[in-house]
Formats: sequence, structure tokens, C-alpha cells
Amino acid sequence: MITVAKLLERTRLLVNDMGKTNYSDYEITVAIESSCDVLCEFFKKYASPEIVRRTLIDIVGGEATLPEGFLNVVNVEDINGNQIFSYYESYDLPDGCYRIEGNKIYSSEDQINLIYMKKPFNATNIDISEGFLIYIASASANFLRGENDAAYMKLEDAVIKNNMDKRGVIPDPLMWA
Repeated sequence: MITVAKLLERTRLLVNDMGKTNYSDYEITVAIESSCDVLCEFFKKYASPEIVRRTLIDIVGGEATLPEGFLNVVNVEDINGNQIFSYYESYDLPDGCYRIEGNKIYSSEDQINLIYMKKPFNATNIDISEGFLIYIASASANFLRGENDAAYMKLEDAVIKNNMDKRGVIPDPLMWA
């Protein structure tokens, strides 16, 4: 978990503003949030497990509110672990199906396991691994300087490297086996 306070400090260092004369905390916080938004888009693009969460949801009266920070569905299961499928053909949901409308999920099940991607940013913390601290701070500094393309490239590179790290070491190919 990364604290926003630590990111503020690291970003200030990267833009040479430790005296707080060039950028307000608000400006840096907005740049950090922008970096997190872009990072989330790359997490989604590369199907990164970094922001995947699982939660058990009680369905009351056929509906429930989606978790805070919900971005998109990875999978939905019943309490026995069987996959539940999305269904938008009619208003009535058959057994074993769900539908999402706005910030609500509808299902005929009493409880579901929702596996989803979550926006990790809130006012005080960013719920991702510490390894992303320097990438977010550096991209935030780029956003503050108006170097948007550089920020995008840094964040995409971070996600690609992180996904490779999660897959483990790839052995060298054998030429003659």
C-alpha cells in the first residue's frame, strides 16, 4: 500500500519543489490521481492482476450496490464457485445470471462472489504494491510539467514490467534440445 503523503513528498522531490513554492498540495494530488487513472487503464488493457479484488455480495431483493471503486467485472460466481453469466436479454433474470446497471448488480442468487477490477486510489492511500511508487511519482511529475506522453509511457512500462514479474522468470529458449 502506498500513502498519498509519501507520493506527495516524492513528487515534490522530482519537480524540485521541496519548499512548496511552485505547486500546491492540491495540484500534486490531482497529478497523482491522474497518474492512478492512467495506470488503471493500463492495468485493464494488460489484464493485470494488481487491481483485481474478490468480495462476497449479499443480494437483497434481487439487487446490491457495487463495491466502491468498481471498474469492471472479471468474473461472477455463485457461493459454490460456479460461474454466473451476464444476461441483458430481458428484465427478468434467469437462474445463474446477473446484470449490471449503473452502480447496481442484479441477480436471482442470494449471494455472489464478485471478482472485479477496482480503482485503487482514495484520499489517503493507493492500494497497490510499493513497487509502483516511483512510477506514479515520476509520472505525476511529468503531468505537472505538461509532459503527458512521457507520463503515459512510464505508466505503461510499469504495468508491462509488473505483469512479467508476476509470471516469474522465463527460461532462455533451447536452440538444440
